[in-house]
Amino acid sequence: MRHRERSKPKECKTTHYRNNLDEIMDCTMELGQLMIRCGAEAQRVEDTMTRILTAYGAVKTEIFAISSMVLATVTWESGEITTQSKRISGYGVDLARLEKLNDLARHLTAWKPAADQFREQLTVIQKPGNKDWISCFFDMLSGFVWCLFFGGDMMDAGVGAVMGLIIFLFEKYLRTQKSNTIIYTLLSCFATGLIGLSLVKLGLGHHEDKVIIVCVMFFIPTLALCNAVKDMLNSDIITGLYRFTEALLITTAMTTGFFFARVFMGDLRDAVPGIQMNAIHFSVQILLAALGTLGFSDFFGIERRRLLQATIGGIIAWSVFLLIDHLNGGLFFCNAGAALVIGFWSEFAARRWKAPSNIFLIPAVIPLLPGALFYRTLNGIITGSASQAYTAGTDLALTVAGIEIGFLTAFVFTYWAIGFFREAAHNISVLSKARRIRKIRRKK
Repeated sequence: MRHRERSKPKECKTTHYRNNLDEIMDCTMELGQLMIRCGAEAQRVEDTMTRILTAYGAVKTEIFAISSMVLATVTWESGEITTQSKRISGYGVDLARLEKLNDLARHLTAWKPAADQFREQLTVIQKPGNKDWISCFFDMLSGFVWCLFFGGDMMDAGVGAVMGLIIFLFEKYLRTQKSNTIIYTLLSCFATGLIGLSLVKLGLGHHEDKVIIVCVMFFIPTLALCNAVKDMLNSDIITGLYRFTEALLITTAMTTGFFFARVFMGDLRDAVPGIQMNAIHFSVQILLAALGTLGFSDFFGIERRRLLQATIGGIIAWSVFLLIDHLNGGLFFCNAGAALVIGFWSEFAARRWKAPSNIFLIPAVIPLLPGALFYRTLNGIITGSASQAYTAGTDLALTVAGIEIGFLTAFVFTYWAIGFFREAAHNISVLSKARRIRKIRRKK
């Protein structure tokens, strides 16, 4: 009788990681480092790293992430304890890469590939993605549209498109991950301010304030302000204060750059007029807000398959703003209401399309950014117009406060609701399990 020779069981790919915990740990640390560099909030980084390490056999994880460092101590199933840290130097906004890292984290927790495959996928994601000329088109579209949105004419819009092209070239050829964000912002604002004012003086544009406002919109630290609120809400006070301080420093660099551009050009005119939004029909405003959001979505590095969802967020934000303004809600409540709604929208979209909420939040807030108020405040300070500086500065403070409070309210309610439903689902699961046990005992 012929005996069938038993074949050796194939070694499962997911068992390789047990022999190389240090490599798994190092890859996970690198993933967290990349997430911070791309603009992820600290709580998301800590949660993502915890899920990955737990999937690979960690029984206890202690992870601490801030904007400048990631630190982790892990206890494995074998009892081995590993501690690693990574320094983070320089980061920006790359929401497309952030989504790829988020997708990779989901893949890792589901399939647990070997360490070499983990490293290979990280290497692919880290490959620099140079801005292409489609991005150039979107940046020029942003400059063109926002000039019209803030009341400029077609000549101003043409100059705005040129400014979008110049900023695209700066981002493509001058900015790197190792660049100092504050110095880069200072020099870029100075250069774009000089070029914009020069083009207006040459007669290519009619309103210098509209052109400079477009430049301001590109450099406002939107992500830092949004993440600061989220981090402090998640009790990451150090990280939140770090990001908020960074946002203030970037804003100071913007102010300094545009100030010296104005002084260098000898352009110390009287106060500039305010923006009369009612002069543009509401349907045109919403269309311009949608196109401007579309352009800025690409500027922030959002994957092009997400551009539609990002644009919807901008439409929602400005529609709510106009609705509350129509009800005479005031500047604060207009911004707070719009920020509240897009806060809910971003959390819903994040769960619907399984992507980080910042991918949907950052583009949606673009129409609310107080670029015009920032410029009017700066102009009032430069020209010595105390009344304009006070009026515009007050409106600027109300706008920022409204946006931040709207976000805060949305995040608090969302986190409470998520916690409530998770606890309810857990309790229901426990009760159903207890009922099944009772039924089994009764049958016996």
